[in-house]
Amino acid sequence: MLLSAPLAQPQAPAQATAPHADVLAPLLPSVVAVRVEQAPPTRSSTPFDEFFGLNGKRADGRERRGSGTAFVVDASAGLLVTTSFVVADATSIEIVLDGDRAVPATVVAADEDTQLAVLRVDAAALRGLAALTWGDSRAAQVGDAVVMVGFPYDLGRLASRGIVSGTSTRVGDGREYLITDARILPGHAGGPLLDARGRVVGVAVAVFGTPSSTPTAAIGITVPSAIAQPAVESLKQGPLARGTLGVDAVPPRARGEDAAGTETPPRGALIERVVPGSGAAAAGLQIGDVIIRVDAEEITDADALRRYIRSKPPGAVVRIAFRRGGEEQVVSVTLGPSVPR
Repeated sequence: MLLSAPLAQPQAPAQATAPHADVLAPLLPSVVAVRVEQAPPTRSSTPFDEFFGLNGKRADGRERRGSGTAFVVDASAGLLVTTSFVVADATSIEIVLDGDRAVPATVVAADEDTQLAVLRVDAAALRGLAALTWGDSRAAQVGDAVVMVGFPYDLGRLASRGIVSGTSTRVGDGREYLITDARILPGHAGGPLLDARGRVVGVAVAVFGTPSSTPTAAIGITVPSAIAQPAVESLKQGPLARGTLGVDAVPPRARGEDAAGTETPPRGALIERVVPGSGAAAAGLQIGDVIIRVDAEEITDADALRRYIRSKPPGAVVRIAFRRGGEEQVVSVTLGPSVPR
């Protein structure tokens, strides 16, 4: 009698496994709660206010309280990362370590473009804590197991398991995000999304859905480490100054043709406005020009143009390739300053 050998079971890739307790245990104390006192907001409330732990504007106009999460990135320098929303309009900030030890914190710098902030505390308070390391979000694949760590609803430090649901996903603001179905709730903002080796592949910034009423239906949005890590390294030095081109641009298909009536290509960024006195104006860029390349970077749409330009400092000179009247032209543009975030 011939016996067939049992079929070999496919082995799951290493990154598909969520970090085990022995990986998480030494990292968890480095994920801390953030408590803030905030001045009455200068903006209207948003649907995300609950997610960021904001209690809402008080009827008497006095300060309100907010909460979130932060994690250690440089214990020797007393530096932690959270989101810019958690500390916006803050009049006082403190982090809460294990043992309910509250430590005053200050903002080194916050950047609304990446939605991140770096906090500083007395380095002695972080003695013995491990700095979390960055993973590579560009290597993340849909289906990879991840763990979200944070301080939701003042319940203490909680971890939730899930998978990477989307990579390089853009939402309404044009930014790229790493999406997860790991449970993200109010108070998680600023918390790390960890891969199988306990490395940070995302920083929680928002949630789609209604976390208070149907938390299982909410989708977590995180800043991918490929964006967060370089931003944090810059923010450690202080507020970011970003270059500006001086144009408003939209996808070419929004117009269908350029100023000369020539059909525009499906890729690129169509200039709708040129700011007087800007670098773009000085270089001769005009309404109707379609920008197709900056330096060696192909410009697929207006968001790609914005991201590339804002990655450069004021004073940087970039070479802009654009189409006008069916012909490709190239000019050099000196980027102008923007208000540091």
